[in-house]
Amino acid sequence: MRIRSRLPVLDAHHQLGEPSRVTDAYELARSVFRRELGTDPEPCLGRLHRRSTAE
Repeated sequence: MRIRSRLPVLDAHHQLGEPSRVTDAYELARSVFRRELGTDPEPCLGRLHRRSTAE
């Protein structure tokens, strides 16, 4: 659940030009955070997700 373990995954898919994989990784992180912590992931994950899917 650590943010440091999720961000590199999203960033790698972003750098490789794989927006659908960024979305998949973000949705997985979001579901884990919501289920385990009752909250959304850190805003930096959401920003990277939005940036990747907007391009």
